Amino acid sequence: MPDSERYDQFRKELESLIPAGVTAEWLPGFLDKAALLAKQFNSDGIQKVREEKRLMEEELDSALHRVVSNLNNSEKIAGIGNFFWKTGCNRIDFSENLRALFSLSPDSHEPEDLIGKFERASTIQNLFRNAVLKKENFRIDSLKMKDEERYFLMEGIVALDAEKNPVSVSGIVQEITREFLAAKLVEEQKKFYESILDNIPVDIAIFDEDHRYLFMNPIAVRNPETRNFLIGKDDFDYCQKRGISTDGAQHRRQLFLKAKNAGASMDFEDKVTGKEGQDVYVLRRFYPVNNEKGKFRFMIGYGVDITMMKVQELQLANSLEEKEALLGEVHHRVKNNLSLILGLIEMQAAYSEDGYFKKQLSEIRSRILAMALIHDKMYKSSTFARIDLREYLTDLVTSISKFFSRETVVKINLDLQAVMISNKTVVPLALLVNEIVTNAFKYAFSKTENGELSVRLAENENEVELIISDNGPGLQEGADVKKGKTLGFKLFGLFVKQLKGTYDLDGSNGLRFMVRFPRD
Repeated sequence: MPDSERYDQFRKELESLIPAGVTAEWLPGFLDKAALLAKQFNSDGIQKVREEKRLMEEELDSALHRVVSNLNNSEKIAGIGNFFWKTGCNRIDFSENLRALFSLSPDSHEPEDLIGKFERASTIQNLFRNAVLKKENFRIDSLKMKDEERYFLMEGIVALDAEKNPVSVSGIVQEITREFLAAKLVEEQKKFYESILDNIPVDIAIFDEDHRYLFMNPIAVRNPETRNFLIGKDDFDYCQKRGISTDGAQHRRQLFLKAKNAGASMDFEDKVTGKEGQDVYVLRRFYPVNNEKGKFRFMIGYGVDITMMKVQELQLANSLEEKEALLGEVHHRVKNNLSLILGLIEMQAAYSEDGYFKKQLSEIRSRILAMALIHDKMYKSSTFARIDLREYLTDLVTSISKFFSRETVVKINLDLQAVMISNKTVVPLALLVNEIVTNAFKYAFSKTENGELSVRLAENENEVELIISDNGPGLQEGADVKKGKTLGFKLFGLFVKQLKGTYDLDGSNGLRFMVRFPRD
């Protein structure tokens, strides 16, 4: 409507509202002013609305720009690019980040420009084709680029029109190289560890907190069907399937709970029925593994078949001499089995990069090593408990002296008190004495006439002191045995550390080695 018509209309409306009695002289001026104000107000209002609209449009454009910028940055951080393909044409649009991921030129719009970058190009083409035909979204994992160790994930969504006809395919391509290689490494490590556990000559099983089986190697359960059946189940389920008594299962459950609640390993002897109905004896151990906060994670169960030794022990029960011989053989074989387990665990630790896992293996290793040393000495000792160190050292030094007697004559001075120590102490001590005395014959007495070797053993309260000295040339000037890099020097420190003791070495007048360690 023109302004003149709007003005006349507004004037007429005002006239209808003027009360009676208003003079005609005043009315025209009033109407003119009112119409002018209305016109001015209308013009200012329109201008204000237009300004507000412009500001809103600018703010919307700025917000949209920020969203697009943030989206592009997020895509770059996540290694993601997107694409859009309108069905019925051979043109595909790529996002800026997708072009950067695959080094596509700005004028690249052919589907082959992207698909041809992968080894499985034909598979991707078929998926695009089937997605349109079947109107289904798709996803492809672990796409590998040609001639590059890079891996990608591709997902596509098919858009349909109102008649359910496909009109476009849009999607993303994300680089997952780091995740893929990490998963691949985990899988390889898993297979490596499983190969060790499957071939170790000891039955091993892993349980959850409810004593359900999580893993077992073929030595534990040889039948694959039974092994698969037991995963996620417990011994009671097995007894129910076989229709046998649950007494053994109940006994193992009690020991399992005891080890779990105490947070400490539990050893026990288990008796089961073999395939042919014979009794099978197994020496078992429950070992709980906790996390860094001390919370239970899982339980490892070890088992060593001692049936043959157990049967022999039962058969020789009436003969004390034969029974002791059998017990020695039992400990010897157990020691051998533990030594084998120790070697395999050390190999496994060398291939792991998980610090918490290495720590757990180290703890297992130290316990197994301690057990192996104990069983080894129990096999060699007639008492299987403690030995007289004076008698042992006398035999050891005399034996070494006789071995070297054809090369040199050495006077042996022994001043030994009667000291009884346990087997776990005598093994590193015996190795230490053997190393020192052998070195004396090899290096000191080969250059000295009228060689003389002295060995002194004394016990002071709860400490044992051993001094071995010779009258040889001693150490070279400036030599420091504690910093030595030879195997002999390293063994000195290793054996003393196992004894939880200290040692001193004086090479100024011959060689004098003194070690002190607590009496157990």
